[in-house]
Amino acid sequence: MIKDLTEKLKKFFFPQYRYKVQKELLEKKKEELKNLLLSKWGGNCKIFCYHRNDDNFEYDDSYKIILHTDAALQLKEKGYEAVVGIKTAGIPYAKMFEMVGYSYSEIDYSYHKRKMEKPIMDDEEMLKIKGKRVILSDVDFIGGITLERVIEFLRDGNVNVVGAYIGNDSWTTQPIINKEKWIEESKSYWKTEKRGLRRLNNKFLYNEKKVPSDFEIYTFTDEWKMNKAIERVSDFYKILSPQTL
Repeated sequence: MIKDLTEKLKKFFFPQYRYKVQKELLEKKKEELKNLLLSKWGGNCKIFCYHRNDDNFEYDDSYKIILHTDAALQLKEKGYEAVVGIKTAGIPYAKMFEMVGYSYSEIDYSYHKRKMEKPIMDDEEMLKIKGKRVILSDVDFIGGITLERVIEFLRDGNVNVVGAYIGNDSWTTQPIINKEKWIEESKSYWKTEKRGLRRLNNKFLYNEKKVPSDFEIYTFTDEWKMNKAIERVSDFYKILSPQTL
């Protein structure tokens, strides 16, 4: 009892101590939420790992599953109802959307690696998404040809596909000369909305007519909004906030 009283007095009289405690609670909640999402998702966590050019250490960015999930929730508020994952790299992100209630489908198309002539999608899968507001998911876009072909294929099938979600925000439409500079500059291609969701700011795909002018392209929530993302995702899964732990 005395220990509890001491803790309360510290929090009241020492703002720095209170801040430290809140920060620790938030980090704990971040870790718990990340683990919960990873267990529900069940995908390969390798998509969250990367190597820097100057060392061999593998960096784990798996906390970004919180930002991806938050983005899916925000896009749901924009009216998106169904997600179509572009095989194979877009599937892990589509599964994250499915976790928060999106209707889930897959489409098979690979322009660069497998040199496919046209997208392939099961008739039943296409029927399932008709009449819904659809968003595609893929890991990146380089020249925009994959998006262009998939959009054309789905719209020809009377599917209302009006957006795409890109899982890796460091891929751009520009030639790679200096990789480190390329990754840094690519981040400016995204415009951050008020709640952290980022939308494509670069006009290359539109100017080159790779995607329709009314087509929206998004990526995961800005990392600076992580605390708010934790709150929103925790609220969706009915998890207690850090203050009540």
